[in-house]
Amino acid sequence: MFAKISALFVFATIVLAASVPRNDDRLEVVIPAGETLDTLCASWNQECIDLAHREGKAGYECTAGYDGADSASVLCYAGTVAPVTDFTSQVIAALNLTAASD
Repeated sequence: MFAKISALFVFATIVLAASVPRNDDRLEVVIPAGETLDTLCASWNQECIDLAHREGKAGYECTAGYDGADSASVLCYAGTVAPVTDFTSQVIAALNLTAASD
């Protein structure tokens, strides 16, 4: 009996997780000449914290981009529940970054 209930619970969890809509709000930026992904991400994370913490807990992502070795995929936001405020564009502007081409 317990095994059946456990299996049902696992199945229900998978179904619910699959039906939750997801938005990928990350943007692609060009890594500036003379910088590496690591140095860009360190700057990105700190700038995001500086800008977004006023609105709530800052969350950020900075990973290798999809547009080649000279790009990064970035995201900055504040808050953990709706409404969440997106600060990605503000951090891009503050760091004078350029959007990667599609």
